[in-house]
Amino acid sequence: MSLGGVDRSRSVHEVNKIRHSKWDVPSFTGERSRERVNDLRVKYLFIPNHHHHRCLHRRSQSPPPPHTLSLSHPASSLPQFRNRVASRTSARVLLFRELDYNPSTPMPIDLPDEPDGDTQLPDQPDDPPTLTDISNAVTYNHNLLVSHQVQDQDSASSDDIGRGVVYQTKLVQAQAGENVAPPWFAPALAAAFAVGLAPLTRVSHKTHNLACGDGRTRRFLEVPFVDGTLPTEDPHNLPALLNVDDVNALTGPEATSYLQGYNLPFQQLMNNRKRAIRSEIGCTAAT
Repeated sequence: MSLGGVDRSRSVHEVNKIRHSKWDVPSFTGERSRERVNDLRVKYLFIPNHHHHRCLHRRSQSPPPPHTLSLSHPASSLPQFRNRVASRTSARVLLFRELDYNPSTPMPIDLPDEPDGDTQLPDQPDDPPTLTDISNAVTYNHNLLVSHQVQDQDSASSDDIGRGVVYQTKLVQAQAGENVAPPWFAPALAAAFAVGLAPLTRVSHKTHNLACGDGRTRRFLEVPFVDGTLPTEDPHNLPALLNVDDVNALTGPEATSYLQGYNLPFQQLMNNRKRAIRSEIGCTAAT
């Protein structure tokens, strides 16, 4: 008796000879293995008979049953393949590792939840993430910080900032793999990152301040010095310039320190110093 062009009695005889042999199914990964599997799927399918044995069946001669399993093995190695798949256990159940599922493969990274305010989420990252995805995450987190410092009803919350940092960290770890810096290096890495981000922060904060007028209704954002440090933090500890009144209240030494931090030329007259500082931080009002 034949089934689909294959002699059934011969197939059963071959299975009986090797049903107790040890078998294994190799795990194929990568595009080349996918091509090999697809080539085999066109020619052969593996189906059970009524005695829980299995035989090869041509797709071209009859439609496959619903429970047909595809084989991850090249058709050119058919004898070796039969030896691999037949055994007492495999006559009933064949367990194949799914090509499209690998528990060790990281899942795509999802975007964080929609933040409060008007900050736009970045584009969905690639899998694996690219350097552009990381750059988008850095810009997104910077925009969250700007929104959070405004502190109005449309501001980003602290939770939004935390989720943004977690999202950025996942991208960096996925892109860098084993080359991620150790935890003890995090403070030095954060300091270097802050200095590198200073030019972007200076431009964005100054642009924000230009739209705030005198700063009394909508406060100014702190513009970092050219070296990336903040005027209000160590080692400067200067007063914050949140509106035009704060600029005009600066003392002579404080104004000089601001000029030095912004790398501006020294001005002899106090009014000229304050005018230069107002221009540097984006304050458009004089009084």
